[in-house]
Amino acid sequence: MRDCVLLLILSASLQAQTPPAIDTSKAIDLTYDYDDKTIYWPTAKPFEFQRESWGMSAGGYWYSAGRYSASEHGGTHLDSPIHFGRGQASTEQIPLSKLIATTGASLTSSTGKEQSPDISIILF
Repeated sequence: MRDCVLLLILSASLQAQTPPAIDTSKAIDLTYDYDDKTIYWPTAKPFEFQRESWGMSAGGYWYSAGRYSASEHGGTHLDSPIHFGRGQASTEQIPLSKLIATTGASLTSSTGKEQSPDISIILF
């Protein structure tokens, strides 16, 4: 019952929010897959994936489950303000509207290649 009430509250709060108007034809997804090739901060532990169950179960049905771990400073990620200052906003406190640029965005690459893993976003 508790789970049902939580789901209803979560559903109601999500429906109450008006999503930002995004022209998906102009959206650029800057994310990359997390795998053994993901680049991490030099002192961070790398991505790790372990298969826990992978195949036919004793009951005769397929079941797959895994476990993964990754340091927060790897791949495409967000350093929230609390990362650099005590008492600052954590990631879940940042409004989505602050993370989406609809105008005034410039993508730059030190390699000059559009699909470079070394791309910076400059918002102005």
